[in-house]
Amino acid sequence: MLAVKNILGAKHDLWEVNTERSYHEEFTVEKPTTPPDENRLEATPALTS
Repeated sequence: MLAVKNILGAKHDLWEVNTERSYHEEFTVEKPTTPPDENRLEATPALTS
């Protein structure tokens, strides 16, 4: 919409819109450094009769 307003004579800087970090999807997520829990239950196939 700001580009349209610029066509009509406004002076909006389109490169300054939504420049905050939370707007962009360029986040990196650190993987946990702890090893998997050895006591964790694993899925097993169902028994059939």
